[in-house]
This record gives sequence, C-alpha cells and structure tokens, in this order.
Amino acid sequence: MVQGGVVEFTQAVNSLESVVVLLPTNGVDRAAALHMLTMTHLYRFDVSGRSVDLDAMVHCARQCVTSTGRQRVRYHASLIVLSNAVWMRHHHLHNIEDLKEFVSVAKNAVDHMPAHYPSIQASCIGNLGIAERRMYIVTGDLGQLNRAITNLHRSIDLRGGNWGRLELQGEYFELGEAYIARAEKTNAASDWNNGVQAHRQGLQYVPRGHARRTRALLAPAVGIRKQFLATGHGDIGESIQILREARSATSAGLPSRAQVLVEYGRTLALLYQRNHQQADRDNALDAYRSAAKDDASFVQDRYEAAVLWTELAKNQGDLHGAVDASAQAIALLPRLAWIGTSQDSRLQKLKRQAVDLGADAAAMAIEFGALEEALELLEASRTVFWTQLRGLRADSQGLHIAAPALASEIGEVGRAMEASDMELSFAMPAALARRRRSSERWDYLVREVRRLPGFERFLLPARFGLLRQAAYEVPIIVLNVSERRCDVLIITSTHRISHLALPSLTLQLAKDLYIVLAKAASTTTDRAGRLLKENAWIQVLERLWLVFGQPLVNTLARLYPSGPPSRVRLCPVGVASLLPLHAAMPRGTQQRGLPDLFCCSYTASISALLHPQPADDDTGMRRLLTVLVPSAPDQPLLASAKEEKRVIQQLRLETTSTVLEGAIATVQSVSSAIPAHDWLHIATHGKSVSSQPLESGLYLHDGPLTLAKIAELRLTRTRLAFLSGCHCARGSDKVPDECLHLAAGLQFAGVEGVVATMGEVSDKDVPEVARLLYSYMMRDGQVPKHEDAAEGLKRAIANLRRQNVPTSRWAPFIHVG
Repeated sequence: MVQGGVVEFTQAVNSLESVVVLLPTNGVDRAAALHMLTMTHLYRFDVSGRSVDLDAMVHCARQCVTSTGRQRVRYHASLIVLSNAVWMRHHHLHNIEDLKEFVSVAKNAVDHMPAHYPSIQASCIGNLGIAERRMYIVTGDLGQLNRAITNLHRSIDLRGGNWGRLELQGEYFELGEAYIARAEKTNAASDWNNGVQAHRQGLQYVPRGHARRTRALLAPAVGIRKQFLATGHGDIGESIQILREARSATSAGLPSRAQVLVEYGRTLALLYQRNHQQADRDNALDAYRSAAKDDASFVQDRYEAAVLWTELAKNQGDLHGAVDASAQAIALLPRLAWIGTSQDSRLQKLKRQAVDLGADAAAMAIEFGALEEALELLEASRTVFWTQLRGLRADSQGLHIAAPALASEIGEVGRAMEASDMELSFAMPAALARRRRSSERWDYLVREVRRLPGFERFLLPARFGLLRQAAYEVPIIVLNVSERRCDVLIITSTHRISHLALPSLTLQLAKDLYIVLAKAASTTTDRAGRLLKENAWIQVLERLWLVFGQPLVNTLARLYPSGPPSRVRLCPVGVASLLPLHAAMPRGTQQRGLPDLFCCSYTASISALLHPQPADDDTGMRRLLTVLVPSAPDQPLLASAKEEKRVIQQLRLETTSTVLEGAIATVQSVSSAIPAHDWLHIATHGKSVSSQPLESGLYLHDGPLTLAKIAELRLTRTRLAFLSGCHCARGSDKVPDECLHLAAGLQFAGVEGVVATMGEVSDKDVPEVARLLYSYMMRDGQVPKHEDAAEGLKRAIANLRRQNVPTSRWAPFIHVG
C-alpha cells in the first residue's frame, strides 16, 4: 500500500519529472517512468483532492502511450493506464469527453492486446465492457449495453474465478448493473435474475471488513428491490437483511453511510406500502433523517435523503416534518453549487428537482401560516443554479476581495471533500484520511469566514429581515405556483409579509396559458396568423387578470388605503416566470389593467436586488456602448438596427459613446467592451434555446454571445442594457424555475436594469420604444440615469397602445431589475 502526504508525493513528482526529461523521447524506459509519474499524480490527488493532479495524470498517461511505440505488450499496458486515467478524471469531474475517450482507448487496447496473455486480455476486455456500460448511461443505446454484457462475460470467463479477486468483484458489479439496466428496459425475468445473481457472485470476492464491502452489499440489495418493484418477484426480506449488514459495516464517520441509509430507507418505505406496518414507516423516516444530517457523508447522498424524507413525510400528512426536511435539502444546495462546475449535468438535474421542492415546501409552509419561512425557502432554492453558473455565490465574490487566500482555500477544500470515492480510488485509506482532514478543514474555514465583518451568514440562506430590505422603495410581489396551491407573497419594508391566496390559479392552468402563447409564436405571418396570435395574447392576458391581476390590485388597495404604489417588482416562481404577468388586463378598454396601474419590473430573485452597485452620482450614465449587427451569419436581416442607430445618433449625447458595428462586433470585442461601459444598447438577433438554455444568446458577427458567457461577466459599473432582439427575456420551459434568459443573466452579472422582450416583436416598434424610452430618460437635458428606465418603458408602451398597436406587439416588452 502506497502511503505518504502532499509533501512526499510532491517530492516524488519532482524527482520523476527530472528523470523523464533525461530519457529518450521514445522507449520503454521513458514509458515506465511516465507510468510511475501517472500513478504518483493519482496518489497525490488522493491526498490533496486538487483537480490539477487529475489533469496531470491524464497528460502523463497520454505521453506514456506515445513513448511505447508499437511494442505490443508495453503498448497495450500503456493504453490500460490511459483508460484508467481518463475514467478516473471523468468519475470526479463528470466531463463527457473523458467518458468518450475512455471508450475509445478501451477499444484500442482490445485491438492491440497480446496473444497468450489471458490476464491481460481479461483486463482489456473487462475495461471495454465497463466503458460501454458507463456510456450507455449517457446514450441509452441498448446495443451498447448488449456489447457491455458480452464483454464483461468474456472477461470473467477468461479469469476463471481463480485470479484477480478485486477485478472480478468490479466486473461482476458492472455485469449486474448492466443486466438490471437492460431489465428496466425489457422487463425480462432472465435479465432481472442474472443481474441479481451477478451481484451475489461479486459479493463473495470481497471479504468482511474490506473497504469495497459496502458497495458489494448494496448492489444485490438494491437489485432485489428493483426487481420486486418491477415484477412483484424477489425476496424483499433478503434485501433488508443485506442492507442491515451494510449498515452495520458502515460506521459513523464514513462518507458512504448516507448512501447505505438511503437505500435502507427506500426498502423499508416499499415494505410499508405493502404491509402498512407503522414501524417500517417510522424506521424509513429515521433512516432518511439520519442520512440527511450525517455531516461526514457525501453531500449529494445527504440531499437525496432529505428529498426522500420530504416526500414520505408529506405523503403521511406531516406538513411540519416535510417542511423541516425540505429546509434540510435546500440548506445543502450551496455546498453543491460551491464545489460544482458550471456545466455539471448532475447539478442541473439536481436544480430542477430542488426548485420543485422549494415551491412545494413554500406552499406547505404557507398552509400553516409560516410566511417568512416560505419566502426564505423559495429564495434559497431559486438562487442555486445562477450562483452555480457564475461560479461563486454573491457573498463569495466579496470574499475573494476581502480575503482572497481564504476564498481560494475554501474552494479547493470543498472540491476535495467530494473528490474521494473510496470505492474507485486506488489508495483507499489515503482517500478516507484525506476526506476526514478536508471535512475538518472545511468546518474551520467556514467558521473563519463567518468571523469576518459582513460574512456572518456565509453559505447560509438569507433571512427574511435581509430579504425585506430589497423592498425598501418598491414592493416585491412573489408568485408561487405549485401542484399543492398558488399564492402571492407581498413584501414591503414597512409591512410584514402579506399573503394572497389564488384559488382560481393552478399549476396546470399556468402551463396551459404558456402553451397557448408558445403555439401563437409559431403561427404564420399572414393576416390570419396575426389574428390568431393577437387573439391568443388577449385571451391569456384576460385570464391572467382574472386569476392574478385583479386579486392583486384589490389586495394592494387594502394594504395602501392612501393610494397603491406606482411601481411593483414581480418575482414569479416556476412556470409563472414564463407568463406576461406585467401585462395582465381585462378584455376591452373600459377597465384598467396592470400596465395602466403600475410600473412593473421583474426580478429573477430577491437576492439579485441585494447587491446593488453604488448609486449613480450626479453625472449619471456617461459611457454608452452600442452594438449593431444587422446581418449576422445565417440570420435574416435585422431591419430595425439601422433605425435604432439613427435614434441613438439623434439623441445628441453628451456622453462617451463606443460603437461596435458589423464585422467588428465579435464575441471577443463585445464581451471585452461591456464591462467598461455603464449603458448598453445591443441591436442584434436573439436566440432562445429551450432545450439548452445556457446556449441562448445574442448573434454577433462571429457567433452568439451566450447566456453562459454573459453570466460569467463581472459588471461592476454597467447600469442599464437595452436588448432589442426577440426572445431576450424568454425563459426555458425545460427549467422555467431559473429564469434562464439573457436579461436575467445580465442582472445577475451586475446590470441594474435591463429592457428586453419575452417574445417576438416588430422591427417597427423597437426603434420607437427606444426613442421614447431614451427621450424620457434625457428629458429637460439631463444625463440619463438607470432609475428612470422602468418608467420610461411604461410611457413608451402607453404611447404604442394609444396608437392602437396590437397587444401581441407591445406586451412582450419588459423591464428586469
């Protein structure tokens, strides 16, 4: 067993690197040294958890392959080293490209494996089977899964059960998982039986007390439960018996304990569904609760436990217990966001689940009158994806300024805590010891951060007392839409939260109204199509007025007897964020609607309003960036761009103006210029990609400036942005809860206010809206200030309505901020 610390392994790395540079570029000696260097980087990773060692490990493994030439035995050995390296990096960093390379290298190793070496052949073929099984998880290709089963059988047969005990256990595990995956597709009894049997066979190769014993026990227990759920066959009692052994074998302090408790709880909950024994339900709840609160366990397992705890408590009618469990799950999300990567698909899936959890938890809290807790739960669950996209929480950005060394170390330690998977690491005791040290260090660092002025609630959800500060001048209207119920929470700085139940609004109705608008957007542009689109918008706005707008107006009238506020901020949750709430109004012209009564702005979250830039001084906004791309590649001509340019020229600005037009308006030039300006006018086509919302963007000369790139900007001086392209404030129906659109991205990047559109708009209207908006902001010769943008937009829209511009043309314009 290799042992040592960071210092020792660093010395080894330095020594081996010195040796490698002295050896000929090609040759078995260099390959052997690179092999040792690859493994040393892995061992150092097991101790430090720094991802740079994973990258170095893969780099050295690739060099190892190229150094061997085509000497058959050495070449195949190097390919195995490389396949293991890229698999290890994929396992920790979840990079799909590493998984693809794992499959490619494993195939190459099989093609070049030497004859008359059954042990080597078994390793190569087994590796390929594992690679194909893992790729199936991504592709869902049943043919790939069939090949994985065939190759795993070949490898196991070559071993003959006589050598490579741990390798056999690993291959039996993969074989069992492959059969069960196929059974879930085909429901073939033979696949279920073969899967469970493979897991039972793998168990015999792992002695009691071995670090892999836990995984070997979980596999057959979970397989039996899945078989029982799918077919009604299988001994659920055996599953519980195995899980009890796994629980006993996984003592407190081991990071896999939560996973064991989760599977134990799931099986007990299934048993409760069948026999309705109260003891089984109570034991399942205890298992979930213990797992969720196990500080030593992996965060993702603890989160899963909290979700299951929530569902079981809710199904039993225990609303207080379900809210407590939801709060536990939501409290874990910042840790996941901190250690994750912005493109991590696992966290994207997690976020979709989490927001549903937050909306449901808030609805239950509202049900028993805990309005402040409901608001806190909603806010904590809604902000995680955006902070994941930006890389750090808003308070951690300040931490990098206040204490950069502390911020850097806490990021490294957080990643290290999730990097150690005992089941797959080659240096299992070192990984376990390193994780214990990381956990202790994490707790210490968080305590140190919370000692700093202004960071007392670092990585803790915002409390109501803080959230209410965002409503100091403008009331915030939070609309929560869940399967359980729909409600409005009205927040002001002088009142406690006011609650408005919306019995006429349901989650299904909100979805139906969105579908009506989505279908209308795809209608033809002829007269008949325009009429259909107009009627759809009028129908949706009228229904929104009845179920949301009118009740809200009546409630605000009661809250403000001397006169309602002139401006409100809307903060809709979930699918409601896809609806034009700001334009809700009755049919006809006899009664006024929301656009007549209020100046409405949107905000993606309350927290986004809590970190404003310093207030404008008397000079206002003096640096304007204008981006004009009338003809982007593969896009139709943007007819409004020329007129928008004329509008800005006619303003006779006394400010510094930068214009990026046509071929010079590239992704690099625009993204570099934006942070240096405090006012943006961007006239380009916008694209909204519902299935991949991070790829939504603004079409520039050489490609799109995507939402992901926009949200990574740090805009400390930019106050206002006008986005004239269509759909720049259109969220994704795949993940509606996050307001994943360009306007929200700019808000989270630091822009105080954004004018954008929720849908398609006319080239005739955009220049007119810009002209009227800017004219108001510069009235009486004053230098424009971003605080006037919302009112300026309201007046511009009112002007369009007086000209009888169709509803479907003016209603998409919104202000965010």
